[in-house]
Amino acid sequence: MSFVCSTCALELPEGARFCSKCGAAASLPADNHPVQSVAPPIYPQFFNPYPHLEGLSGWLIVVGLGLVLGPIRIVGLIYKVNLPFLLSHKNQPFLASHPATELLVSSEVVTNTLFVVLLLILNYLFFARKRTFPTWMIAYRILNLGLITINHFLFLAFASSSVSGKGGLSIAGSILGACILIPYLLVSRRGKATFTH
Repeated sequence: MSFVCSTCALELPEGARFCSKCGAAASLPADNHPVQSVAPPIYPQFFNPYPHLEGLSGWLIVVGLGLVLGPIRIVGLIYKVNLPFLLSHKNQPFLASHPATELLVSSEVVTNTLFVVLLLILNYLFFARKRTFPTWMIAYRILNLGLITINHFLFLAFASSSVSGKGGLSIAGSILGACILIPYLLVSRRGKATFTH
């Protein structure tokens, strides 16, 4: 018995499941025996092994809260600490005699602005549950730690000793955040189940 393509009417050999001309599924044979359907392949990158863990819940709530509050905290730091220090009239004589301090505080404003932009991008990736979020978040934590450390040691080496900073505290906080968040994103089953888009 022969099969007939329902799309282009090409006669197909017995047992054919798809038309060799147009690719359509073969129609039922004349004796109405059903044609076995072929299941579509399952692609591993779209397979979710932990569907019950999918969603922005559990410890991911803490991650999301940190992402939402991060830009607000950094913008507050820029407008309450960095810019007042640079723009205050009473600090102008000091800054004129210590140009390295002015340069370092200005670079801190630029660095903090970069952190705000990166955190806004990470917020989008997180709430859109993009597959690339864990990779970008890990890269951000490493960059954050590196830039804060460099900035702190530049202040120690070149800035005036009268400019007190909390660089050591910032470095400790960044190290602690990286040590908690990076392993969590690498091994978390909830993260693997959630960031799939």
